[in-house]
Amino acid sequence: MKLSKLFIHLKSKLNCRSLYIMPGYSRNYLQRTDKRTCSFDVDSPVLLPLYMKKRTPISEELKILTFEYMCTSFIGHIVVNFEKYSITYLNIIPSNKWNSLSIDISKHWNLLNQMILRPNMKNFSISVIPFPTSDVVGFNIRNIKLRPYNNDEFYKNKTRLLYGERKKMNKPINLNDYFNTQFQCEITDISTSIEEIIITGYTCLAYKDLYVIEIPVFSEFSTKEFISVGKIESDENDFFTLTTSRYSECDGLKYDRIYSRWAIAIQTENDFSIASYARYSNNNPTCFSVPEIIPKNKKGLGDYSLNDFESDLDDLEISYITINIRLNDFLRYDYDKSHISFEYNGKTYYADNKVVEEYDNALLSAAKRNIIVHAIILVYPENKSRDKVTGRILEHPEYDTAGAYTMPNLTNIESVNLYIAAIDFLASRYSRSDNIFGTIHRWIVHNEIDSAWIWCNAGLKTPIELVDIYIKSMRIIYMTTFKYNANTEIFISLTHHWKSRFDNNCYTGEEIFKLIIEYSKKEGDFLWGLAYHPYPENLIDPKSWLDPNATGDYNTKLITFKNIELLDKIIKQPSTFYKNTAKRTLILSEQNPNSLDYTDQSLNEQAESLKYVLEKIKKCDDIKAYIAHSWIDQRFEAGLKTGLRKYLDDQNDPGGKKTAWYVFKSK
Repeated sequence: MKLSKLFIHLKSKLNCRSLYIMPGYSRNYLQRTDKRTCSFDVDSPVLLPLYMKKRTPISEELKILTFEYMCTSFIGHIVVNFEKYSITYLNIIPSNKWNSLSIDISKHWNLLNQMILRPNMKNFSISVIPFPTSDVVGFNIRNIKLRPYNNDEFYKNKTRLLYGERKKMNKPINLNDYFNTQFQCEITDISTSIEEIIITGYTCLAYKDLYVIEIPVFSEFSTKEFISVGKIESDENDFFTLTTSRYSECDGLKYDRIYSRWAIAIQTENDFSIASYARYSNNNPTCFSVPEIIPKNKKGLGDYSLNDFESDLDDLEISYITINIRLNDFLRYDYDKSHISFEYNGKTYYADNKVVEEYDNALLSAAKRNIIVHAIILVYPENKSRDKVTGRILEHPEYDTAGAYTMPNLTNIESVNLYIAAIDFLASRYSRSDNIFGTIHRWIVHNEIDSAWIWCNAGLKTPIELVDIYIKSMRIIYMTTFKYNANTEIFISLTHHWKSRFDNNCYTGEEIFKLIIEYSKKEGDFLWGLAYHPYPENLIDPKSWLDPNATGDYNTKLITFKNIELLDKIIKQPSTFYKNTAKRTLILSEQNPNSLDYTDQSLNEQAESLKYVLEKIKKCDDIKAYIAHSWIDQRFEAGLKTGLRKYLDDQNDPGGKKTAWYVFKSK
């Protein structure tokens, strides 16, 4: 062990402060096995008030709350409460051995230090909160304590603080002001060849000393981070052409400038003032066109993987599947004999061969049946990543543990290149003319962006700040996959909240949808579609026809099975069209009615709801696919049982066909 790591390790052990549960203040029955261990059943939220034996100020170094736990099934989330503030840690996985969980409490350290000195610490607690429909979960917790950062946590926190300082110092341009400006200059075309990028546009005689500037994808949208490419020499009609190299170097790494934005700017004394909308490359080389498949029908299965029920693809006459690809599941930072090596921009990266083979098997299963595949691209934060180094590199610096997934880190060249390398690996492998590994036809960019706080977390953001990051990720996936498939298409993902929000940290689907359209029109349109999730208003209750907030007008709070026709109308509006000429592709990529349990009554209610929505979908011409999610009930789906088959580990009928399976087959 290096001396610096040994020092941090020893300091951590010496400076820890133990915390204890006050069972007398909890409303739940807690069984103690010793002073530091408690066990209890979770069928509703359990509050664990904490105290310290010594009421003395805590060291400034104690920034991590940590404990060990065991639980018999998935837990929705754990919350650390500091009076009116809280920190949420989502999706606790089951374990029959002691697992360690660590939560950074640095932003509430001052408040905690004050609370410790008070006579009563009841407002400092841990809440263990189950999924709404889950069975009783046995939970054990022990060794609760405060400790200093370990080596990795220290550098991760330092990165987060440095990024905050960078934004504060560079003062990014106000995005609302940017989009509300009517610029007189315009970049009209950006064409990319193997070695060059050619930028054309027109200027305005009123301005002199105009320059083309580059905004790398990892830069802040700030005049202080604009890179001058060259002074503009316009002709008598104010038109210009400027050619620059496709590749550059940053921090010792090769960067493909196809992912940059380009704009016209006026030179000032200190930096540049933007004089046009920034545009992405719109005319890029491609090497192959994956043949388009004509679907047999609108039926699809969600979260597909190869298993003993592969015959469902034939029996249910499936035309579509989705496959979840969590980049951290296959990416590896270091070499191992079980890893596949691949290159991107001259650097070698690694993929876990076993995980990649699982993708191959699932995609080949679909390929031999001419099934259209949608890959859902997800990024785990470091704490859920199989490979902690890649997880740390990919995790957004402002990620909050309330999120099950993170927005990819697009703030530095190392993270950007790793992210692009992962997409490039997938696109090159699954867009081959020989179809030897199977094919991915379409790409869904992350999950439920209007609820990004939960499903694609980048910290608290305004809607336009969130979309600015999301658009970068969309462009990266689009341009990377286009290199290998001229027919590529990507999709944005939205929940059923149209003019309402899941919670205060989320957004409405409508505002996100409109912002993405606005970005596309002003910074250059590209081929993206809409992957919508029109679950019933109450995900637990399948009787969607009773949804009170799903109305037939455009001011509806929700778009569910009840008013799904409205979505069909929205996608027909010319204001939403690709390049103002073509309707965007609309699919329903994740939804299905729930069965509360496996009783005949619940199974019949699920089946009736599925029949109800499938009959409506038939009449909606522009809804191209209904992908039932998930295909098979999963324990980690918040207690929901929306599948067409039962749990694979069900005691009575493992993986058994539910009544809804037969409805899906008949439609």
